[in-house]
Amino acid sequence: MRLSHIQHINYVSEVTNISEYDFVASVLTSWQFDVLIAYVQSHHLANGVLIVEAVPFSDTIKFRLSEEQVLRYENLFAEIYFCRYRKQPYRVGNLLQSLFCCNKEKPVVWLRPLPNISLRQLSNLVVPGRPIHFVALDEGVSSYTPQIDSYKMMYPNKAVAYRKWLVQRILNRVGAIYIRTKEEFGLFRRQGNSLVPDKEACYALRQVYNARVSHHTDTKRCILLFKDYSIVPDEKEISIVNEILAGIQSDDVDIIIKKHPQDTQSSFDEIVAAKYPNARIINSMNSGEELVAEYNPQVIIGGFSTVLISSCVMFDIPVVSFAGIYTKNRMVPPMRERQINFFIDKLGDYIDFCQSASDVCENVKRSISAE
Repeated sequence: MRLSHIQHINYVSEVTNISEYDFVASVLTSWQFDVLIAYVQSHHLANGVLIVEAVPFSDTIKFRLSEEQVLRYENLFAEIYFCRYRKQPYRVGNLLQSLFCCNKEKPVVWLRPLPNISLRQLSNLVVPGRPIHFVALDEGVSSYTPQIDSYKMMYPNKAVAYRKWLVQRILNRVGAIYIRTKEEFGLFRRQGNSLVPDKEACYALRQVYNARVSHHTDTKRCILLFKDYSIVPDEKEISIVNEILAGIQSDDVDIIIKKHPQDTQSSFDEIVAAKYPNARIINSMNSGEELVAEYNPQVIIGGFSTVLISSCVMFDIPVVSFAGIYTKNRMVPPMRERQINFFIDKLGDYIDFCQSASDVCENVKRSISAE
């Protein structure tokens, strides 16, 4: 396949010749892109189009998927498009025409984060005469929590949240008319009320990260700590992490700390430099999963982020979370508390959720001594 080149377009409707390709993928963040790469490689897909969607929020720092990241895998795509605007015009004619086609041709694979169907995007990508196989890619934390909770977090006004949720449910039903088959590809599968690791997806993702790490950093035994940002007030977060660092500090264990990319405060850096000689903060733009693959830590510590959930099942590394401290002390809004409690309930077999800094330290020491 020829190497693709990046094109910048205003709307998805400007993507041409969709009928010539075997798959169409649309993503926004680096995590979604990594899940996409894992699916494409593990299912040996070729001859596809990648669409990088426009950022839906004002804070562009969250839009972490860059051209450089995409071009590492340009050989997997025939065309790559970066959209400038998120909303796109409806192409109702495409939808109507597709309703009356025989759908006997080879299906086109449509890959997109979350189980929600974007009817706008579907109207621009549907190919009359070709059925769709829809693959819902892992979005991260919000892939597994009740969808109404996600809407309540996005829209503080409950009436607006319920309206958006209801409209999306209707759109999903309408969009389902055009989809012949559907599957989900992510870290977990739902079995009744439980979340069970999807071994195939976890293995494929681990292969992506291991292949991307050019070298493994040689350190003595190490702990990898991920500091949260904006989930609780920063002074409370620093206080929690400071107490944990004091309890796990040891001469024969390195502590590697990764701050959130948006966390630019220097007060925490000064505390670490002054009090903890075996701890160091790394300024890396690599994803949390890439750092886990690079450092291969004995244990991972954090509050509430996707990297904790992914690492415990992808790399089979002990994970200790202090998110229980947030909920026990009512540090987070009710919706966030409900989201955290959901994962404490569903993933308690894979992650040690602790309600105090001393519990975190005990679990970390136990994990290191077991090595």
